[in-house]
Amino acid sequence: MIVKIPYGKKMLDLDVGNKKVDICAGTDVETPDNEEILLKNALSKPINSRRIKDIAKDKKNVCIVINDITRPTPSKLILEAIFKELEEAKMPKSEIKILIANGNHRPATREELIMMIGEEIVNEYKIINHVATNDDELSYLGDTPL
Repeated sequence: MIVKIPYGKKMLDLDVGNKKVDICAGTDVETPDNEEILLKNALSKPINSRRIKDIAKDKKNVCIVINDITRPTPSKLILEAIFKELEEAKMPKSEIKILIANGNHRPATREELIMMIGEEIVNEYKIINHVATNDDELSYLGDTPL
């Protein structure tokens, strides 16, 4: 039996032979008509927090953490909305870093970064690919009690 599963932006055929397979499929999530307006409204009226522009005011630098390419997040749209807030706070582009939270995945390639956040952002901002296996980039902060 062939089962189709989503893989990236396409479907992948998976041959499961004659095995009994249960398929747990998620439901489609309704996408808002205008995600930009939704983001603008969310950022202008945050819940239990000050606005990003108010938090960033008089700060020296900013690091924005986004997920890697394995998650279908509209990162470019979100970053553009955050950049508008930071621009209002007079935060220079040169002091904004974007950290890719790769977890245990490999670092994103330039092509993947462009797919995720667009070439303009890739070219204009400092981007750091987190590498969980590189001890030189990590700091030991202690153990979490069980």
